[in-house]
Amino acid sequence: MMSSDKRLLIHLFLYVAVEWVWQVSVHLPSIRNKLTLNNLPHHEHFASTVSILTSTLLLISVRIHLTFDNPYVSILTALFGVRTCYKLLWLGVHDMYVMQHAMQVLDLYVFCSLLGNGIMPGSASVLDGTLLQLMLVFIAFVVAALLVSYKMTAKTPC
Repeated sequence: MMSSDKRLLIHLFLYVAVEWVWQVSVHLPSIRNKLTLNNLPHHEHFASTVSILTSTLLLISVRIHLTFDNPYVSILTALFGVRTCYKLLWLGVHDMYVMQHAMQVLDLYVFCSLLGNGIMPGSASVLDGTLLQLMLVFIAFVVAALLVSYKMTAKTPC
C-alpha cells in the first residue's frame, strides 16, 4: 500500500466517522420525537446520504483490492464530487449554520484528497492524471448545476 493510499484511507475513515456523528446529531432529536408518537415519517433515512455511502464503498473497494488503484475509484470519486458540488451550489444559495459550513469544508477536503491521493497515483502519467482530475471536476460541477437548477424550478406538491 502506497503512502497516498494510506493518507486517503485515513481521510475516508475520519470523514465517515465525522459524517456519521453529524447525522446522529441532526437526526436523533427528530427520530426521538417521532418515536414517542409511534409515527416515523417516510423521509427519515438515517446514514443514507450519497457521501457516506460512496465513502463506505471506497473503503470496501480498498479492502478488496488492497489499493485505491482499482476501477471503482474514478466512478465513486465522480459520485462523491457530484454530491459535494451539489451541496456547495445548493447551500451557497441558502443560509447555513456554522456546522454546515464546516461539513462543506470537510466534503471539499475529502473530494480533493480523492482527486490527489486516489486518482493521480493510479494514472499512467502526470498528464493523464491531470486530465482525469479536470474531467471529474467538470462532470461533477455540470451535473450538480443541473440538479440544483432542476430542484429550484421543480414544483413541489403541497
